[in-house]
Amino acid sequence: MGYALIIKDKNLLFMLDRYFYHALWPTGELIYKKKGKIKLPKSYMHIRSLVEDIRNHNLIGNEIEIYGKFVKTREPVHLTGKIIDFFESEGKVISNITVETKEGERYVVGGWNASLEDIEADLMILKG
Repeated sequence: MGYALIIKDKNLLFMLDRYFYHALWPTGELIYKKKGKIKLPKSYMHIRSLVEDIRNHNLIGNEIEIYGKFVKTREPVHLTGKIIDFFESEGKVISNITVETKEGERYVVGGWNASLEDIEADLMILKG
């Protein structure tokens, strides 16, 4: 039998997310990790998983589609562009990617609850 929680308080949810990914997850034992090429297109909801795949599979230059909102205005955004860079801080507290559109605009894209980046992504679709 499993259990689930419905949490409507964003602050509490953010604390639980950070606790899970920074206290519990790193101490776990890796049982299995699929090796080889990743199948594209691939969808991501967590920026950390995307950054890990970019780093491990040398995916700089790949096309990506972003659905999210601008951090400052909270206005919805949908864009497509090429990944030109990624960043991951020590301890993986901050992870983001830089995307350049066909028009030459560059955006720094973060994950859930992004505050330093231009865009908070809800869904990222990595293409071939």
